[in-house]
Amino acid sequence: MIEIPVNLASRAYRIIVGGGARADVGAQLAKLSVGRRVALLTDATIRRLHGEPVTRGLVAAGFEVTEVLLPEGEQAKTLDVLREVWDDLLEAGCDRTSTVVAVGGGAVGDLAGFAAATYMRGSISSRSPPRCSPRWMPRAAARPPSTTRAPRT
Repeated sequence: MIEIPVNLASRAYRIIVGGGARADVGAQLAKLSVGRRVALLTDATIRRLHGEPVTRGLVAAGFEVTEVLLPEGEQAKTLDVLREVWDDLLEAGCDRTSTVVAVGGGAVGDLAGFAAATYMRGSISSRSPPRCSPRWMPRAAARPPSTTRAPRT
């Protein structure tokens, strides 16, 4: 595998590209000392094509995985879907040490990143930079939520 460092001072992360990278997501995430709870966000098509190796790798690395299926395409980028994602994260017991992993790019990555940045923040308009953001092909961005308050409804 090829590892490409992206040095952005405190927001640095790695891009990992190569055969088997999806199956290695769990092992790579475990190196980052994040919590053991992971919410994996994807849509049904991407899940069918690429999700299983990611889930297996996360479980093998000792993570407790909750899968959250999103609508496909731009239909995922609504406040109603975001609210459902927050509800799923709450139901799964995710907290500020949990990690949101997006398997897929485009709308999946956009919604997962926004959900992670706003979950437990109390304001859907606030954003926070990732503490860690490894990326794999296809894109699987990991970012832990960063506060402790429940979202507004």
